Amino acid sequence: GIGAALAELLAKQGMSLVLVARRKDALESIAARCAGRAHAIVADVAQRAEVRRVVDGAIARFGRIDVWINNVGQGISRLPSQLTDEDVDEVMRLNVKSALYGMQEVLPHFKSRDAGHVINFRARCAPSSPATCGRAARCRGTRASAASSLTKRRRPGSRR
Repeated sequence: GIGAALAELLAKQGMSLVLVARRKDALESIAARCAGRAHAIVADVAQRAEVRRVVDGAIARFGRIDVWINNVGQGISRLPSQLTDEDVDEVMRLNVKSALYGMQEVLPHFKSRDAGHVINFRARCAPSSPATCGRAARCRGTRASAASSLTKRRRPGSRR
């Protein structure tokens, strides 16, 4: 997906990467395509303690984090009226908690260095919310709103 393609592109440009996924086999496959530029960490980033472990591991490995990319996301292609409680909980867990925890855990590191960037990917349909994309779009829209709020509080007038 987008994360794998981005990892390969950044590795080709000489950047050091920490790749994170829940599935070890997929993660190792992507890391192998990054020509030794990637350190793989198996983690569930919808759990705060796991995100903290990723941040600590990245800093231990490379000394600092320059950019944090939130790319976790899942959609359910059913109408909102057909979603179960479990569907809603899982989409919120993956699409909102993962990004929020990432931002919360990496920001102290960025503040201590007075440097760093957070990039939040969102669903292609987030701005328009087609009928079958509603819940995921709203979750990723929530993620974008949280990031925007943090940016404005951190750097008034900034859009980054």
